[in-house]
Amino acid sequence: MQSEIINILPDQENYEIGFADLKDLIKDRYPYRYAVVIGKKLTWEVIDGIKEGPTPVYYDLYHSTNDELNLITAKICRFLCSSGARVTRADPTPSCIDLMEAAEKSI
Repeated sequence: MQSEIINILPDQENYEIGFADLKDLIKDRYPYRYAVVIGKKLTWEVIDGIKEGPTPVYYDLYHSTNDELNLITAKICRFLCSSGARVTRADPTPSCIDLMEAAEKSI
């Protein structure tokens, strides 16, 4: 099943995928035994351009990367569900900028 999940990635050069057996680590709270984690390599030019904090270019890259990871994880969830697995998906971590914008909207 791992090879089928790996094949869902657009390419294996720019992505990392990990599989974990959680054993009894979270059994008291969640009914899941296994986890799949995906990461994507970011563009070095954008990362190197960060000097004192996130730049607008980084912010755009961050969001487009998270959007792409969301699509990939949705495909993986559909595959696992079609195989009879019970799944849940965790959204990417929000950026500090997103959290500040949300806080400003709530004031």
